[in-house]
Amino acid sequence: MEFLRNHIKTILLSIQVVLRDLEVKERSEENLEEEDTKKDF
Repeated sequence: MEFLRNHIKTILLSIQVVLRDLEVKERSEENLEEEDTKKDF
C-alpha cells in the first residue's frame, strides 16, 4: 500500500512539472507574438 502511495505521488509530481512546463511555453510564445506586433508598428 505504501508503495502505491509513493508511486501516485511521483506520478502527480511529474504531471505538475509537465503542466508547469506547458504554461511556461505558452507564456513565452505569447511574449514572442507580442514582440512581433510591436515590430510591425
